[in-house]
Amino acid sequence: MLIYYCLPARDLEVTTNHKDDVEISLGSNQPPQAISWKKPEGILKVYTSLWDFLAKEMDIIEKIWKDKRIKHALKNLIPLLVEKDNSWQNSKEAKGKTISLGSVENLCKGDNDGGDQKGKDSAEPTNSKKQSIYKYNPLLIATITGIVPIVAEILRQHPQAAEHVSYSEQNILHLAIKHRQREILELLKRKPITISRLNEMIDSDGNTILHQAADRSYYSVAISEKLIGPAMQLQAELRWMMGVKNILPPHYIMHHNNKDQTAEELFNDEHNELLKSAQEWIKDTAQSCSTVAVLVATVVFAAAYAMPGGNEPNGLPVFHDSPLFWLFTCMDVVAIACSLSSVAFFLSILSSPLEYPFFCHGLPRKLMIGFTLLFLSMATTMLAFAATILLVIRIEKKWTKSLLYCIAFFPVPLFGLLQFPMYQKVTKIFRPFFIPFLGFSKRRSICGKSRAN
Repeated sequence: MLIYYCLPARDLEVTTNHKDDVEISLGSNQPPQAISWKKPEGILKVYTSLWDFLAKEMDIIEKIWKDKRIKHALKNLIPLLVEKDNSWQNSKEAKGKTISLGSVENLCKGDNDGGDQKGKDSAEPTNSKKQSIYKYNPLLIATITGIVPIVAEILRQHPQAAEHVSYSEQNILHLAIKHRQREILELLKRKPITISRLNEMIDSDGNTILHQAADRSYYSVAISEKLIGPAMQLQAELRWMMGVKNILPPHYIMHHNNKDQTAEELFNDEHNELLKSAQEWIKDTAQSCSTVAVLVATVVFAAAYAMPGGNEPNGLPVFHDSPLFWLFTCMDVVAIACSLSSVAFFLSILSSPLEYPFFCHGLPRKLMIGFTLLFLSMATTMLAFAATILLVIRIEKKWTKSLLYCIAFFPVPLFGLLQFPMYQKVTKIFRPFFIPFLGFSKRRSICGKSRAN
């Protein structure tokens, strides 16, 4: 990452007389005459030459530099291409639809829809070619794939493009939510006027943006963040649903789609299997971890009554004046406190109702806190063990002491490395609690999480 930022990135220049060659050269294999790299000058030339030499000697630097050049070139090309592209004008414009509140209304609409559908079917052969060509315009494709610079540039140069929809009448907000493109959603959130027009649209299947959030069809493709375990996956889906619900007008929440389902009913149907997997996973995890925590508590409790070196006739420990003895005592107390606390958290998970609302915040938070306390209990137990070894053996050489500490402490970093993806979630759990104490204000994001300003 540091090498990436240190590498020089030269700007592209487009000559004014051949600016149109950019468009002509897109279909050919020849490089366009209108585009060229700006030659570095002065100190930058020396700096670039140094990196050129390193890139020839090291393939990894050459690869990183190539990626940076491509990204930098795209940054310069995107405004030019967006300026020339008007394909979004060939797509449909969004049309407003009324809210459906249930099956009775859908039955009444059934006969009327038949004639409309017949008309659509008769017109389909003449428009099938055009529909296949303009199934998705560049704005919609960039939204689906999550290319934020292209979406931002199109909306900057052509704000009216946001009103156009796909063949299934889904706008960019529908597609961003459906494909779990969080950054695109954040971009639209910063445009209140745009999102206020898009959040009320209903697609050809009668789905609102909340129905798109409930649909799990594109979940595995769209989620780039690695989530550990079904419980974390279900939590991410619930938070995504809650975030979309916050930007949907309240009277659309009870809307029924063409299958006579509300968004909540669709969510329950789509996530039943995930809920069962999450219930089994969190039960098994809590039971296994509580067993380990009880074993740790048993060991450190027994160690408290078996003082290293024994006791003097007056009952005081032999090494009560040694700093290592106080290290042993403190680590032993912390270990038993953390292990028993983690047992309490794991038992509270097993006694909780394992339903959708509890997976949103409570259960994953308890699991993460329990894991953290278990990790701390193991770390302090190994520190107490290392202090005991040094007290009993009385080694004078410093390097030998250091070696013993490393060997005794080895299981702790091993456990941490294996569970590191899980611990990344801990910072997100405790962040809302510590943000006010650090002087930051809480800002509500569209996905139901608090962020610091």
